[in-house]
Amino acid sequence: MKWDAKRFAIFFVGLLAASPILLFALTGGSFGGGLVCDLRGGKYGLVRSECITRECFKTSACGNWLHPSEWLDRIKPGDDLADVVFWLGEPARIDGETYYWDDGKGSGSHFKVMIRNGRLVSVGPAEPGWSPN
Repeated sequence: MKWDAKRFAIFFVGLLAASPILLFALTGGSFGGGLVCDLRGGKYGLVRSECITRECFKTSACGNWLHPSEWLDRIKPGDDLADVVFWLGEPARIDGETYYWDDGKGSGSHFKVMIRNGRLVSVGPAEPGWSPN
């Protein structure tokens, strides 16, 4: 078989299209980037190069996200705590029914989430002067 430019281009495009699937199969899904992670229903953690899935809540392995507020549109009142922590990451502090998150290193921006009976009730800004300690 002769490898002309057209055949090479078709082969290359096919290889690129199959790469995420092959990488997922070869690595058991623990690596492979955002596309494969999205297909699994997870969030790709670039710093740790891993796919964070909803099971992270059971093992307290949801991690800390640099800007958790970017994910606030994914949660809504009535969602269970596991989904909230999956999307926002581990809270910086828990005080009764109030869970607090920092929103970026040194940003001075913080927000809180109210959880009652394991369900999201509300989201709002943290009180001025709030500290994670």
